[in-house]
Amino acid sequence: MPRLSFLFLIAILLPFCLKGQLNIKVAFLSTYGSYDGVNGFLNEKDAVAGVNLVDGFKDVHVLSGLDLGLRYKLSTGTAFEGGWNFGQPRVLKQSRFNDSNTVIDEKWKMQNNGLYLGMQQHLGAFSFGSAIQYNRLNMSTIPANKSKYEVIEKAPYWTAQFFIQLEYRTNFTAIALRPHYSLPITSYQFDRLNTNKSYSESLTTYGLSLIIYNGE
Repeated sequence: MPRLSFLFLIAILLPFCLKGQLNIKVAFLSTYGSYDGVNGFLNEKDAVAGVNLVDGFKDVHVLSGLDLGLRYKLSTGTAFEGGWNFGQPRVLKQSRFNDSNTVIDEKWKMQNNGLYLGMQQHLGAFSFGSAIQYNRLNMSTIPANKSKYEVIEKAPYWTAQFFIQLEYRTNFTAIALRPHYSLPITSYQFDRLNTNKSYSESLTTYGLSLIIYNGE
């Protein structure tokens, strides 16, 4: 991870050797994916509860979060962009009867974070581009006799993202709408959620970002 961060920093600073404009990027993003690995794990926990199940885990497909980054746009219309995705934690809950015939809740928290670097080509208000992203999908739960969530496993994986963007600019800011599509380069895999089984998936996602840049 330190080596990855160093390479990411070098890639961010390299375009400053060329003439252009630096923009701060803040975005809200929402993505849709199958998350078969996560849902498979949760569905199995519902099956184990059997007749004691009161309300099972709901399948998760949509995740949202914030995207913070920098864009360096050259006079040619080419731009370099990098940043961090901070996923909003998604809480998943199951209710079931225990041995004392009391309803108890089991909660899991799912969060997906990412670090990305890409290029973008502007053609007026329209642009297109791609990026490589390092992701980490975290699963946390509240252990017995404890009150706070603890991370059980962090599953890293790589994706390639492709996008188009429509941008409205003023003298002080720019607002953009970006549909994006991510293809898996590697799979995520959970080995510690269940001691008897692993859960993995080559995850494809579709998403939409609402972006605000400072400057033109």
